[in-house]
Amino acid sequence: MKTFSLAFIGVWAFCFSAFGGGTVNNLTQADLERALAGGGTVLFGTGGTLTLTNTITIASDTILDANGNIVTISGGNAVRLFQVTTNVSFWVKGLTLADGRVIGTNSPNGDPAPPGEMLLGPVF
Repeated sequence: MKTFSLAFIGVWAFCFSAFGGGTVNNLTQADLERALAGGGTVLFGTGGTLTLTNTITIASDTILDANGNIVTISGGNAVRLFQVTTNVSFWVKGLTLADGRVIGTNSPNGDPAPPGEMLLGPVF
């Protein structure tokens, strides 16, 4: 029975560590990217506006949740906010997404990039 218990704990620990998630306490792109690493649920611990300087790629299933805070993620009219890769779900909850910008095509060869799935609710 001890072997099963240790094996179960090992599997549980692996599954837990395979999914990221965290809290954004400083409205900086670096803090957001750190919290997004590995996907999972990312909560905001503060409100305000976070202006991105580069597009953030979402490569794992992720929930981005304002957590009751008033949060705006802006591209500053200069960058696309998020690029969601194929077969990835990205949920945005309670955030304002503003001022994103895309110039040109979505992929190097001119073909549209295959999108992932982005679910919004509620977004202001």
